[in-house]
Amino acid sequence: MKKLIKTLLLLLGLLLMVSGCTPNTELTLQPSPLPTQTPLSTATVTKTTPTASFSPIPTDEELRDLKISLEGEDVLALEQQLFSLGYAEVGLVDGVFETQVEAAVKHFQLLSNLPITGVVDEVTWGALSDSNPAAYYLPPAFPGKVAKVSSTTMVCDDHALQDRLAVMEYMQPGSEEWSIGAFGTETRDALMEFQKYYMDEADGIPDLETWKKVFSPIPHWTFGGAMVSVEPWATTLYAADKNVIAMTWDGSRLWLAVSKGSTVYENYLIRIDPNEHPAEAISIIRPRTCETQYAQIDNMVYAGGKIWLLYNADADGNPVPLLQSIDPESGVARTPFEFASCPDGYCTPATGMGVTKGQLWVAANDRAYSIDPSSGSVLVSRPVGYLASANMVYDGQCFWYLGEANVSSFNPLGGACRQSNSDSMLFYGYPETDGTLVWTANYDGAFSQLNLDTGVTIMLDPIVSSPSAMVYGNGLLWVADNDTKTVVGYSPADGSIGDPIPLNGDIPSLMVYESNYLWLYYWESSNVERINIENYKITPVLRTATPVFTPTPSPTQPVLTRTLSLTNPNMEGDDVLMLQNALLELGYSELGIPDGSFGKLTDRAVRRYQEENGLTVDGVVGPITWEKIFSK
Repeated sequence: MKKLIKTLLLLLGLLLMVSGCTPNTELTLQPSPLPTQTPLSTATVTKTTPTASFSPIPTDEELRDLKISLEGEDVLALEQQLFSLGYAEVGLVDGVFETQVEAAVKHFQLLSNLPITGVVDEVTWGALSDSNPAAYYLPPAFPGKVAKVSSTTMVCDDHALQDRLAVMEYMQPGSEEWSIGAFGTETRDALMEFQKYYMDEADGIPDLETWKKVFSPIPHWTFGGAMVSVEPWATTLYAADKNVIAMTWDGSRLWLAVSKGSTVYENYLIRIDPNEHPAEAISIIRPRTCETQYAQIDNMVYAGGKIWLLYNADADGNPVPLLQSIDPESGVARTPFEFASCPDGYCTPATGMGVTKGQLWVAANDRAYSIDPSSGSVLVSRPVGYLASANMVYDGQCFWYLGEANVSSFNPLGGACRQSNSDSMLFYGYPETDGTLVWTANYDGAFSQLNLDTGVTIMLDPIVSSPSAMVYGNGLLWVADNDTKTVVGYSPADGSIGDPIPLNGDIPSLMVYESNYLWLYYWESSNVERINIENYKITPVLRTATPVFTPTPSPTQPVLTRTLSLTNPNMEGDDVLMLQNALLELGYSELGIPDGSFGKLTDRAVRRYQEENGLTVDGVVGPITWEKIFSK
């Protein structure tokens, strides 16, 4: 009987939690939906009312049931109300009830403990007109680590976990452990009791999966031997947050880096899993500890099975370049580490990050550093100039990036890049490449296009009127247009442009390609959208292009001034360095880092080159071997 009473109380608490009642500030055992407000409340979605004039909720006499395909002022009022409550799934606030509005309505009905129908009936209208309607809910941020059991060590989430467990009557507030917010034996035992009801294993470990389950807005309770489940709904839009500065795909989930300022509570990650229930698809992860004074995230990429974050200052705000890795499955963040040192102890901030062949490349000061993702060790660095920024794209041989004065390139192997002398002809903007062509966009919609094989740079007629983001995928260059709120595909093969795809958000600023999908982040409406492009078709149309740059003659072959070979002491000089860079560019990486000294590793690379190219294998670089190497 005692267990039954506890189960009934738990059920009542969860029902009240989902219904949207307000927290009890005195932390008694009265059920409440959310823990007491903590500093992590900054990691929730904050929305602004749409710029259009606000339409009031219809009166009782004007009410009608709203559903898919209806239009009108009442639909506009519905969209505005949902948007103001944080349900960015509504997409465009345009007075048309379509799939995205239905998803937002279902989400609202879930959090209001109403039947999830997607139809706005009299009951749903009433909930929307309530003095305290259910706002969009994001869980508190997972602290990026799994707390160890200690009754005296404070944790950074201001006992949000304990508040939640108390709401569900698994623990009593008021103990010393409670007062300091420590994860001690009392909290662990309460968590184990929760896990017995909701999870496969009751181990008392507050990992990410447990955190998600504890703070889930969906009631997954067992009552009378039956599991109550909530039907999911189809959606392609997810609410995100303001100030997303980078976006990446880890193979199964989308990651967004939010940076609103310099504190740990203004810098966090949003992880979206499109395969989960829409109400549980979003997790918040805080990568830095609460003791960190400065935590501004400058960029993010996925490489080597990890999420990598770039910081341009240490925990005290000193200009030191740092990297940090996060396990995408567990959400556990490693301690940030310094990967570059700069003259006089000051590094000019740089944000460039790129990935190729399992290696992570990160810019700091005037160099790019190759990082082994498995160990975090620095392998080599290359000069890139100052202010390398944002995403560095790889063409199969070299990285292209936006630098201090123009678009530039560098070879990870240290050799020359194809048509690097043509970069000055590209518009000043973030580049994109398919491996043969490099594009940059102009503010008026025109694009510059550099052919890496021929060296020809042309200016394309405008693809869109106001390009705001682009990415290459599925054989097409995808360009988002801010003016028309659409995205189009451009075919590099024949210059044709496909039909525009309407977007459900304002100011598309970031775009990521994922298999047969595009993800777009909308800066103004603070949501992300997943667009299926698998069946996108382009009808070839002849387009014109104006040449603005002609091919330059092939570089003159360097003159061999002396025969090079392994000697004691080693031969040194610019000609040796030139030889080493050429061999590296051809793939003979066994010579290591080019240093201008003809040692045993260079001898080994020369001999393998001679063997593979039908030359006498003697390790001697005379006129024949030299000419062969530089005739590529």
